[in-house]
Amino acid sequence: MTDRTAESARQSESRPFHPRSEAVFIPRRHGEILIEPSVAEAAVYLHSPTVRGTPPSPWRDISERAHADLKQYLNFDGVGEADPHEPARGMGETAKRPWIITGHQVEFYHAGVWAKVLLADHLATLTGGTAVDILVDHDTVDHLGLALPQRDENARWKKQWHLWADANAVAADGLSAPDPRMAESWSREMIRVATESGVIEPDALRYFLNSLRESRASDYVPWIGSARRAFEKKFGLRVHQVRSSVLCQSPAWLAFVGLWMKNAPRWTEIYNQALTDYRRHYRIKSPARPMPALAVSDQAIELPFWIYHCGQPRERLVVKRGDHATIIRPDGLLQLPDMEDGGAQAPTWQRVLDGHQLCIRPRALTLTLYVRTFLADLFIHGIGGAMYDEMTDQIAANIGMPIGGFMCASAGWLLPGGHGEYAAQESLTKLKSRRHHLRHNPQLIYRNLPPSPEVVHLLAERERLIADLARRPGRRDPAIIARRREQFRRLGAINARCVAMSGELEKLDETLARTESALRQERVLGDREYFFALHGWESLRQLQHRIKTR
Repeated sequence: MTDRTAESARQSESRPFHPRSEAVFIPRRHGEILIEPSVAEAAVYLHSPTVRGTPPSPWRDISERAHADLKQYLNFDGVGEADPHEPARGMGETAKRPWIITGHQVEFYHAGVWAKVLLADHLATLTGGTAVDILVDHDTVDHLGLALPQRDENARWKKQWHLWADANAVAADGLSAPDPRMAESWSREMIRVATESGVIEPDALRYFLNSLRESRASDYVPWIGSARRAFEKKFGLRVHQVRSSVLCQSPAWLAFVGLWMKNAPRWTEIYNQALTDYRRHYRIKSPARPMPALAVSDQAIELPFWIYHCGQPRERLVVKRGDHATIIRPDGLLQLPDMEDGGAQAPTWQRVLDGHQLCIRPRALTLTLYVRTFLADLFIHGIGGAMYDEMTDQIAANIGMPIGGFMCASAGWLLPGGHGEYAAQESLTKLKSRRHHLRHNPQLIYRNLPPSPEVVHLLAERERLIADLARRPGRRDPAIIARRREQFRRLGAINARCVAMSGELEKLDETLARTESALRQERVLGDREYFFALHGWESLRQLQHRIKTR
């Protein structure tokens, strides 16, 4: 990590570089941009006089090893091929550059997520830094395919998933890419549906899908990663992709895992307490939200890591109480040597794990804890991560880890047909309010509608009832209470009769039904989670410009 000046350090202790929770929101309207703290504040933070320093023990050795290993991948795309467009840099030069890191699961994510990559690139340009995007390939993938808006047989819009295979419990690092024939068929179908929709400009999508078809990768992650890299080069982005599985091949990673095992009882308690405090603060009652607590018993302690065979479902990492270097697995015990603070046993650990074809990967909080402590000068989160990292900060503070700052970025970037959703919602709200008001104030209907003699009589009786009900009795006499109850009942009946005779409510209900139908359609088109390449080149360039000019 980089050490800050004494003044910056004092400011960091009193006011860490974090988003203000009250300023974090979900951008739902088209064009809404969330960057918190601001770009200007982030640039000042990254421009602060810094030196590549020496964190306190035991973090120093891990930090130096983690950085050295990441630099080996700096001029690579993170999926195994050298990047010919990126000039090589010497170690001395990169050591002086601030590291701006973001990351996400490997999937066809929406423009609000892509905004993090755009911001990382922009901040790297402003500060002379190095931008890195972690492809979180140890997480599962919800959908192997794309969702697109399309019309059904009744010409109503719906969000339709187009998958080449069903998702499963296997992490992304164990998934295969579709075979060339399947990829070709699926890509053609996506272009057809996008073109026929009339609301998708297919130029960017066509380029992305062509990049997928041209990829020679047989595995899912490099298949997606190489297409995204080609796509982002069209925007001039210089953001390096690094797979999380690559980060976890570093001895620094195993040294970090070993420290967790060594301190399992206390650090697990710290982790669970941070989760408890977070739930209490946000009044969350579900024991599964935002994540389950780590299980602790007299025999075993669960740690915040996954352990699994690549291509097989993940398992929670559990160690024996009193012998924390012994991992409890369904097929027996796995004994590892105790990890010293310097991580000297990491190569031995790697040989043992390789011999059993096992890998150890982080869970959500552990990943950002590792990256923010040992790699990033600034980490860029999305909305969920920015909230959850309140727990990460508490964990780091109680453990004593020198964790770095983070910020939050997202965007509301909608397809053209979905820009009117909020106007329709506002209209619907006003119509419902007007309907409720007229039901209880029928005299308003007849300001512009000639009343019949019966209505004139009913409205006059209504006025008398209201005047009588306005005079509150001085005592609670049962007869008076019964009479007032009957007056309220009669008032309701008069209102209903006057409204029914006007026919106004039926007209209003027809308008409401049309507006609700339109809103349902707008919500399909106004879904913010469509894949970012469904927006045309020009729209995405506008998003990039908005990020750059914040």
